Amino acid sequence: MVKILVVIDAQNDFIDGALRNEEAIKRVPNIVNEIKGEDWDGIVATQDTHYSDSYEWLEEGRRLPIHHCIKGTRGWDIQADVLDAIRQKTENFIILEKENFGSVDLPDAVWAIYEGIAKDCTEDILVEFVGFCTDICVISNVMLFKASLRRGTIQVKESCCAGVTKESHDTALKAMQACHIDIV
Repeated sequence: MVKILVVIDAQNDFIDGALRNEEAIKRVPNIVNEIKGEDWDGIVATQDTHYSDSYEWLEEGRRLPIHHCIKGTRGWDIQADVLDAIRQKTENFIILEKENFGSVDLPDAVWAIYEGIAKDCTEDILVEFVGFCTDICVISNVMLFKASLRRGTIQVKESCCAGVTKESHDTALKAMQACHIDIV
């Protein structure tokens, strides 16, 4: 089985920056331990990416006018402990910048890692998702990837995710579970 970890938006602005979240702060050590504790064949990390003018034209800017994850700022950076753990764990990692909740490039990145590792295209795949925010970007990326799943399992590690609120986090987990995503 090929095991790939997807780390969604583990960026400073979602942890202790512009969109500070106490639950996300608590989850960072869990994410680091998950990266270090498993034998991942590859890791894909996403970075929510905005620009100073994004809020003038992006739908998200009209609905959430808090400037966050501006490319090149500390808030845009992947949290240092998470990034260090990724780099120490494997050379087989991809970082994807995304301007929306979901990355349309994510499925291709995951399948590229899979095809580079799988002995043949019949080998099962396990893709685990962790990161922030469960109720926005995690669920968006899980569902995008689900649409590309040929065989295998998708799971979301609940202890390595945080939503905008505890209630919205739980609602997103239930919605993903209803779509045959394993919540572990």
